[in-house]
Amino acid sequence: MKKGTVVPLLFVCISCWLAACSSNPPLQPTVDFKSDYGFEKVESFSLLSRRSGAATSAVMSDMEMRRVDSAFKLALENRGLRFEDKAVDADLLVSWLLVAEEKTDVRAYNSAAYYQCWGCGPAVSDVSVRQFTQGTLVVDLIDPHLNQSVWRSVVQSKLDGRAQGEGQQEIFNQVAEKMLEGFPP
Repeated sequence: MKKGTVVPLLFVCISCWLAACSSNPPLQPTVDFKSDYGFEKVESFSLLSRRSGAATSAVMSDMEMRRVDSAFKLALENRGLRFEDKAVDADLLVSWLLVAEEKTDVRAYNSAAYYQCWGCGPAVSDVSVRQFTQGTLVVDLIDPHLNQSVWRSVVQSKLDGRAQGEGQQEIFNQVAEKMLEGFPP
């Protein structure tokens, strides 16, 4: 793959994270959390600022990153938490990362012969090879005083390029809601 084609390809892939999920099995996040953490005391959150040159910025545009930030902000506000502009004023910091990986799906099938009847001819083997992009989205809620993650949700899905532009916001909102549906525990 040429150097200049990686960013546009991944831009298209993330631009419809959930559009791909509509034809895939429903998103099933994997959640882990610090069981002895006092989640009942959490009242506020802030978005962890991103450093330029971070791995996610190579995968997504700044517009898409703002949409994902907005989706997690909305999902946490829907749970009664207050957003703080300054990280020093927040009880939790929200950090997320997208990892996109090219995968190959190879399937072999044995089927009946040309005549469409069982035993009318030799068995025919058919091989299907498909390339796809597997996306893994990880969100961590970090206690700034402990400097540790106290909540993590991970979701994986095949990505495709159907949704683009402003229509992405609703897609990102749905993904964030699904990833945080059990928060707080």
